[in-house]
Amino acid sequence: MSNSNHDQPAMQAVGVFKTSLQNTGDVLKVKPALDKHPQIQRWNVALDDEDKILRVVTSSSHYLPGIATLLHAAGYACEELVD
Repeated sequence: MSNSNHDQPAMQAVGVFKTSLQNTGDVLKVKPALDKHPQIQRWNVALDDEDKILRVVTSSSHYLPGIATLLHAAGYACEELVD
């Protein structure tokens, strides 16, 4: 069976967040929550950036506010950076 919308690209949203993650150990603490989130398709952290940027690709922008909540629950600061 085919989906009539299969030729259209999936709508994705990219969120960019300033975090208080400092090192690989911090990233490993939030990794399980980010990995198991069903709407997060990809994510990475730029520890070499002064703002310790977390970049997240989700299936919809609707899920981006919840990313900060995940990090806050783990004890880290997280603020979405908007244009």
